[in-house]
Amino acid sequence: DGGINWEPQQIFTPRVFFDVFFLDSLKGWTVHILAIIWHTSDGGQTWRIQLNGGSKFGTRIFFLDSLFGWTAAGMAKVMRTTDGGNLWEQIDLSNQLPQDTVDFYGVSFVDSLKGWMVAGRYPEDSAGVQHFKKGQGFIVYSEDGGASWNLQSRDTIYDFFDVKFKDELEGWVVGGNDSTMEARVLHTTDGGQTWNPQSIPASAKYLRALELVNGNKLWAV
Repeated sequence: DGGINWEPQQIFTPRVFFDVFFLDSLKGWTVHILAIIWHTSDGGQTWRIQLNGGSKFGTRIFFLDSLFGWTAAGMAKVMRTTDGGNLWEQIDLSNQLPQDTVDFYGVSFVDSLKGWMVAGRYPEDSAGVQHFKKGQGFIVYSEDGGASWNLQSRDTIYDFFDVKFKDELEGWVVGGNDSTMEARVLHTTDGGQTWNPQSIPASAKYLRALELVNGNKLWAV
């Protein structure tokens, strides 16, 4: 009924959930700590584990259709499936990007080959010292379904936490500055070759998620 009423879903796990994605009213996935992935094919009445862990956490899960899916994860990793989640493959980007600072938080594919991921790292306290206080913003791009990735952009001021592409040319990235909590929205019309900041309210704060609906309506939170 459009969210007027909600029913709890019975997934018996002590883990913390990060994201949920539904293709239609029946098929859905959720991902959480340790990149454990659950799947439902009956609208959430029953759930089963598809992947029993692959990184310190999975942050975003996205399916293009009933076969092709991807999960952005921590420690410079991404999981992908080409058979609806029966088999997940883990791709490690730590040979290209620093594993200790790159946690992927957003993933968007426009077809089975072309896709983008973004990364950030919120500061952590250790022995009274804050680590990762500067920007850890990465934007990476794949042309082979996520088997390999190329760095498109690196930012030392802003972290990036979500990405959405309308088609293979136009897309948006959101994030922010962890020192000032200033929000950041970037826009591209050339497939990520160039990214331009968009005007947003001065009161906007650090942005964690982005949604694109019907190709022309955007929400960021």
